[in-house]
Amino acid sequence: MSRIGKIILYSLLTVVVLAIAFAISAYWALTHVDHDKDLDQQVQLSNSAFLKVHGEETPGPDSGYSWQISYRDKAPWEKVGEWWDGGRNSSGNVIACPIGKLIVVTRMDGLQTFVRTEAGSWKTFLMEITGPSPFSKNGELGPNLTSLETAEIETIRSRMLLTATDGSLRPEIGQFLPQRQELWLDFVTPAKRRFRIRLKLFGNGEKFRFLDSEEQAFNKNKPDFDQITPDTPIHPACDKVEFFRSTADIAPSRGVALLLDPQHPSSMQSVEGWRIRNFEGAHSDRIYLILHGKKRLIPNMDVYKNLFGTDDLSAVHPVGAKFDDIREGDPFSADAAIWRFPDKKMYLYDTGEFHWMNAGVAHEYGFDHASMRTGETYLLKDHTGTPLGPL
Repeated sequence: MSRIGKIILYSLLTVVVLAIAFAISAYWALTHVDHDKDLDQQVQLSNSAFLKVHGEETPGPDSGYSWQISYRDKAPWEKVGEWWDGGRNSSGNVIACPIGKLIVVTRMDGLQTFVRTEAGSWKTFLMEITGPSPFSKNGELGPNLTSLETAEIETIRSRMLLTATDGSLRPEIGQFLPQRQELWLDFVTPAKRRFRIRLKLFGNGEKFRFLDSEEQAFNKNKPDFDQITPDTPIHPACDKVEFFRSTADIAPSRGVALLLDPQHPSSMQSVEGWRIRNFEGAHSDRIYLILHGKKRLIPNMDVYKNLFGTDDLSAVHPVGAKFDDIREGDPFSADAAIWRFPDKKMYLYDTGEFHWMNAGVAHEYGFDHASMRTGETYLLKDHTGTPLGPL
């Protein structure tokens, strides 16, 4: 092909790609409904002070929600704390409890607790049970923001039967009992066992200490959210701030992963739905599924079987460095699986939400297998996420 012919071909390809991008943007603009315009709530607490929770959607490739809590008692607003969450599961749901001079604000997912101490300052406690530091040569624990002593963290890890290679563990739910000044946190371990950890708040609000742990009943074949729910009533001294969001009935257009060889422009192909493994990379044991333009880690073989109905890896594509340009998304959750309900519809359950898909989409990703799980319709209530299609 002549030089002029190549220039014309490249120009035509550029126009086609730009046209596709414009069409996708226009479709998103027409179909996207912003259900989160009002992410501000304010309550008057039992001590007559005010608590305000403000959330904002953060656009971009790593979209999510940023949250900020403020407190006011006959004075200017004080900043309580803030956090950022990605994905559709993020929320600003908290419970605030005044206890004498102390104010305790607990995220309902248990990950953070904010305490206004006896001295009048706000402290943030991140309630993740830390694992070995990635930079440690001898397995020392990573940064600990719970305020617990290292020995207490080691005791908790031992009682939860966590191995030396198990990383940090995030709580699934948090409950604060003001009459006892206790924080209850429920965790699910990589072995799919549920433990409740009870912590005691110091009288001055400066620290938590470990009280005890107890293994709870847990069925690993049921969704986590259906089993891990608050089981203590909210104390009359406490107030709940809760946000509800609905999802659009139609999904916005999703990304598609494409590969283009600059030396052979006509070789553009979609790799959407591929299961891939790079034997030459730094993590040659990792298997990914390319979903909506991103490669998402399949964390273990149990999840692989739940998604594809088999432990046969013959459908996994061995790939090379050219796949490194495909952006990595969030890994699938440890309880990700394919479900079917009495309405005969198929759903991908991932990170606490069910995502509906039609037969074409299910086939595209290899989810249309006979060993998917079955459930009752009530499981979908308040846990239905954005549909997977159309591509």
